[in-house]
Amino acid sequence: MPDGVTAILGTLAFLGAGFGLLLSAIAIIALALSGRRRLARQVTLLAGAAVAIYAIVLSAVSIASVEQVLPAGAEKYFCELDCHLAYSVAAVHAAPATAGQLYVLSLRTRFDERSISPNRGDGELYPNPRGIWLVDAEGRSYAPVVDAGQGTVGADGAASTPVSAPLRPGQSYITRLAFELPATARDPKLLLTESDWPTWFVIGHENSLLHRKTLLELPRAVSAER
Repeated sequence: MPDGVTAILGTLAFLGAGFGLLLSAIAIIALALSGRRRLARQVTLLAGAAVAIYAIVLSAVSIASVEQVLPAGAEKYFCELDCHLAYSVAAVHAAPATAGQLYVLSLRTRFDERSISPNRGDGELYPNPRGIWLVDAEGRSYAPVVDAGQGTVGADGAASTPVSAPLRPGQSYITRLAFELPATARDPKLLLTESDWPTWFVIGHENSLLHRKTLLELPRAVSAER
């Protein structure tokens, strides 16, 4: 993910472009209705040029990006503009499955209290929607077959918390997620992203078209009986 400054700049550019397009649309309609069609066409051309420039910058930044693989135990940060959430894979348990291998991941979500803005306070933060997959060495993606965030208890006796649960600064929780992979899947890694569609159009965001992803390497799996 982009760092905090990059994320804020990308978001501001997206919001500014959207606001500019809205004003342009209003101006074009108003000019057309008033009979000033030539000026309306000129504004349309300017708006189209702005969209083209934005698309070129968006694509160029994405093409220049590189895939990153964070080592096992490392945290992947998500910018919430005035604070940051950090995600890491705390543990992996593996067991035979009908069609291959079952992986049960313990995903830790942490609200980094050092990242909050001076005026934010101690209020709860509801994480943005997340997309979660395991990606194997061939690039095939696998969604969770079980979301264990419904109050279940793991082998360590700790309850699993939904990944959408709110946190306060300094708090963290564990969500258990199960993935069933075929026997042919090799070297799976975790891909955790934001799932809001506006992020597709934010410059520098890993969800934007052609942008490379940041993956999390899994800790060594512990064998578990089903």
